[in-house]
Amino acid sequence: MNGLLNGLTVLDLGWGLAGPLVGMMCADNGADVIKVEPPGGEPFRHVAAAHVWNRGKRTLALDLKSAGGVQALIDLCRDADVLIENFRHGKADELGIGYARLHKANPRLVYASITGYGSESPRKDRPGYEHLVDAWLGLPWHVQCYRDGPGFNAFPIAYRREILPTKVPRTQRDNEKEIKTLVAVFGQVPLDDIKPRHVRRYLDTRGRTAKVRANREKALLRHIFNCAREWGYTSSPNPCAGVKGFKETGRDRYVEDDEFRAVWDRAHFTVQDAMDVAYLTDQRPGHVIKIMRADVRDGALWLTQGKTGRKLRIAVEGELRAVIERITSRPRRATGLWLIQDENGQRLTSFALRSRFDKARALAGVNFQFRDIRAKAATDTENLARAQKLLGHKNRAMTERYTRNRKGERIRPLR
Repeated sequence: MNGLLNGLTVLDLGWGLAGPLVGMMCADNGADVIKVEPPGGEPFRHVAAAHVWNRGKRTLALDLKSAGGVQALIDLCRDADVLIENFRHGKADELGIGYARLHKANPRLVYASITGYGSESPRKDRPGYEHLVDAWLGLPWHVQCYRDGPGFNAFPIAYRREILPTKVPRTQRDNEKEIKTLVAVFGQVPLDDIKPRHVRRYLDTRGRTAKVRANREKALLRHIFNCAREWGYTSSPNPCAGVKGFKETGRDRYVEDDEFRAVWDRAHFTVQDAMDVAYLTDQRPGHVIKIMRADVRDGALWLTQGKTGRKLRIAVEGELRAVIERITSRPRRATGLWLIQDENGQRLTSFALRSRFDKARALAGVNFQFRDIRAKAATDTENLARAQKLLGHKNRAMTERYTRNRKGERIRPLR
């Protein structure tokens, strides 16, 4: 066929779609295209459309995993003008047919390498098949949209990939549940079509049964939309802006000493240990059960608070020292790595803590939650600076609201 590329020899090592299409266009424009494929043909030869993107080419079978096959290709390159390959990044070098080696054999060879993510991207070593890239970008959902513009459900995919890993595990789990609810409602609706009135209606409907969850889902929707704006997918205003959420009342339950003792007396010894450590260190229950024996060293309990990542050293002295000694000296059949463990050395799990605590609470006839122990500790401290450090709050005002609402501010009478 006569064309712009008459007289050029192109070696097409491509397979699938991307590489062979380039070879097809070269052949359509007059180049002599030699399709190099493994014995038995490339994996996509069975696809009907392969006859289209391989039209006008000559074929040659070479086993590029053998030294003979590699040498045969190098010999071909000496007289070729262009080589096309769409292996994953680094694969050509592994086979011994990378740019450096072939350029040495033929300095004028144009080496066209097609990869999923380029040679400098952090994702360069990942597979770059069309469906994988589509899933990464959310394009399958984009294509399904019934109007112009990417659908909302394309963006939680990117959000899971780019943003969720930066959050603590508990927040990741909560966000996953919130994303599922948001996608069920907004689904394939184009991002630019989501307006404040739709967010308001969502809040009102969701708020009939779960006002707090509705607020959290709105906050996540706002963040996802902001990310989409930053990524350049929309320039529309954030539809959550100006939409007022439901008023939330902070928990103000204060655990009295006799209530605490009543539950403690009826609890399994692992729950007793957890209650004491939680109260004396003012830490969250999920963090308390993850403390390891090795965290107690150099006269301190070394902690990294799970939600904020803040590092903390709590002096092992006074009652805390007595509690830790009681825990570590308790006879067991086996001893594990964790501070709070059962008689077999097994760590106290979240499920075991919850179920055992609920059982003791029912026997005691009181209704406070394990998380209320942390607030009791902060309140009982009666020292805002100390409570703020233990709680990991960013400012004093947050600690004041957290503690004073529990027990009430202590003031002097008129006379």
